[in-house]
Amino acid sequence: MLRDNSIPAAAHDSYETESYKSSCLEGTRTQHIDDITAWTTRINQSQQHRLLWMWGPAGVGKSAIAKSCAEKTAEKGRLGASFFFSRTQHDNDPKRFFITIAHQLVQNVDEYRRVLGSRIRHNQDLHTKGLHVQFHELIMKPFLELARQNVGVQDKTVIIDGLDECNGDPAQSKIMELVAKSVIKYGDKIPLLWAFFSRPESHINREFSPYSSSYLFAKVELPVSESDDGDIRLYFRDKLRALASVDTVWPSEDTLDILVAMVAGLWIYAATLVRFIMDHEDLPRQRLDRVLEFHSQRIQSNTKSSVTAELDAFYKMIISRISSKHLPIVQHSLLIRHTASEAALHILCNIQGLALEDLKHTLSKLYSVLTFIPGRKRERGEPFPGCVHISFYHASFMEFLLDKTRSEGYCLEDRHHYTASATKVLRLFKDMYAMNGISRGMSFFPGDISCREWN
Repeated sequence: MLRDNSIPAAAHDSYETESYKSSCLEGTRTQHIDDITAWTTRINQSQQHRLLWMWGPAGVGKSAIAKSCAEKTAEKGRLGASFFFSRTQHDNDPKRFFITIAHQLVQNVDEYRRVLGSRIRHNQDLHTKGLHVQFHELIMKPFLELARQNVGVQDKTVIIDGLDECNGDPAQSKIMELVAKSVIKYGDKIPLLWAFFSRPESHINREFSPYSSSYLFAKVELPVSESDDGDIRLYFRDKLRALASVDTVWPSEDTLDILVAMVAGLWIYAATLVRFIMDHEDLPRQRLDRVLEFHSQRIQSNTKSSVTAELDAFYKMIISRISSKHLPIVQHSLLIRHTASEAALHILCNIQGLALEDLKHTLSKLYSVLTFIPGRKRERGEPFPGCVHISFYHASFMEFLLDKTRSEGYCLEDRHHYTASATKVLRLFKDMYAMNGISRGMSFFPGDISCREWN
């Protein structure tokens, strides 16, 4: 029951998570990773916090730290479960969150598996219940039963990344409320440590704020900071020098200085730059020269700075490389992907009237910010043969495209884009009707749908 209703792809070591979330480069972010790993593996937790929230803005590297902590905690045998929420990967269903946690716990805690197995045999529809019932029946009550039996269970850690990407603010708040209240009420009677990594959304902060004074709760900020410059330099050196000849020191130390200054502490910008430079369309040196030229022009323009100003400008530069002929196709495809997140690539091809390889080629200028992943069945997360979806390396790219103050003329939130996309979808339906021999009189589609404006 747990397996069939869980999301295996959300685990830190799943194939899907490995494909779109990287752990920290060895030797970077060590202070945060060491502190959290030490907390998860400490023997006596009775006087220590049992709920941790690491928060920070988009692109600061929270997921990489969470993944590294999960890996190191698992190596020491102290990881109970991990869940990496992702809107772009569709791993954001709150109804299956606690079921997934329970499914992983039964694989890592023998005593818990024995008790929970007995409970599930007597109530096999727990997966249909609300979050409150799932949490208490699947997680709390089995551990409380073990405590009543005086069965000692070693503390295990549950690592949750990207809670802000869980589907719906109410569900996010409910998950936090259930976990936080259980920690305050039961303390070390429940042998679970909970670590959340997320953005500082107002409702998340509101749920955690009542517990800020409790010794059981710890709040750690991960800001955009120049203190990360040394680690970001190591990252650039490791990734880019792997492309150079053995006897060549490339990029130079001066160039690394420029790249670090460009990034200004924003890790997602560093990762985007590396993917752009490593793109096989041109030689790495040519693409690096393009990056340096872009940065020089930014300095000369003396543009007003903000946290995302440099990243936004770089996103604009990437999109500007798309020809005027292909840009509307790209914008409409991304808009449809945003409004219908489960739309597979072959559906987008049908809507655009393009062959699969042609659409991929049209999107190829964006390969530093997006990729293609196999589609998965909703029920078990198994791959659909031949089904492919567009996936973004980081949510910041779509957020950029949906914010007109940031993306300006490239913004997707435009009435004309919606009109054009809706027209293409309706035309596809009309053609399908005609292909299946259904007369226009039986159809609700007008004769010339292209002339209509859709609000």
